[in-house]
Amino acid sequence: MADGKEVTAEKVFKPDTANGSVDMEFTFDGSKLSGKTIVVFEELYLNVDTNDDGKPDTPSDKPTAEHKDIKDEGQTIYFPEIGTTATDSETGDHISNPDKEVTIKDTVSYKNLIPGKEYTVSGVLMDKATGKPILVDGKKVTAKKTFIADSANGSVDMEFTFDGSALEGKTVVVFEKLLYNGKEVGVHEDIKDKDQTVYFPEIGTKAGHFATGLITDTVSYKNLIPGKEYTVKGVLMDKETGKPVLSDGEEVTAIATFTPKTASGTVKLNFGFREADLYGKTVVVFEKIYLDGELIGSHEDLNDKNQTVEIDKPEVPGTPENPGTPGTPQTGDNNNLMLYIGLTVAALALITLLLAYRRRQMQNQEKL
Repeated sequence: MADGKEVTAEKVFKPDTANGSVDMEFTFDGSKLSGKTIVVFEELYLNVDTNDDGKPDTPSDKPTAEHKDIKDEGQTIYFPEIGTTATDSETGDHISNPDKEVTIKDTVSYKNLIPGKEYTVSGVLMDKATGKPILVDGKKVTAKKTFIADSANGSVDMEFTFDGSALEGKTVVVFEKLLYNGKEVGVHEDIKDKDQTVYFPEIGTKAGHFATGLITDTVSYKNLIPGKEYTVKGVLMDKETGKPVLSDGEEVTAIATFTPKTASGTVKLNFGFREADLYGKTVVVFEKIYLDGELIGSHEDLNDKNQTVEIDKPEVPGTPENPGTPGTPQTGDNNNLMLYIGLTVAALALITLLLAYRRRQMQNQEKL
């Protein structure tokens, strides 16, 4: 049934010879026939003259011949069906690290092919947000695989290898087409199909020196798969040398494991260290995020101000005679100290005046 009606065709012809052939066409909407097999049944009628004008114009009540064999391969048309599961070759999941070389493995399952025939499956990566093809260096990311079907149902793997370093935060969907003799016989293009989807995470950061010997890094993430367990790791880098800073002879690192409820959110990393080991340094926080031990994202930029923390080297205030000792924590500041000294001197002077006034009153009373 197509649009609620049977799919039929009819052809009126007058044979020139006893034996021959005639073509008949069925035109219909076949968009809902993926995976189905149809068989054409035919009936041949002899037209009769119903109005006595000497011209046959109406089929007889009963067919003079028919061909109705549900198992006849010559009468059979197959409508293939294809599906897909796209995953990253390293994580084995629908999430990938946006690095220089990415390989997405697309397992295309098929149904209702003709065994022994040669087919070609082709694919293209689509941007889920725009519905348009992903472009890398101005070109579409495509793949193609030609195979001979061993059976009517099976699967074939196809790989997309490309530079994914510009895909942070993007979601890609694999679209496929199945070709036979260069003609399209199957398609699977669903921008909302999760099995066809691969996510590229994006992480950012904001680091702050909130207490002595402690740097807290708030890592923001986007485009994760909720419900899966992730691990984020960080290390403090020396901005000047580009190497990890050391405290007590060890790299300063932090780690946190979390399971997000939503695709986007934040997680905190706390870096503890001996403050004096980092005095005078400018440190930059580097982070990496993992799924099942596989790297899926990183944020490592020595020039990122949000990742940067300066560890100042404090000094003790001194006097011209005693300039103080560098490297010792300073309490308060010089302006407040001078204010306190001035107030103390004024208070002492006031007390002295009051005592003198009191003494003078007592002396005058004794004279009386």
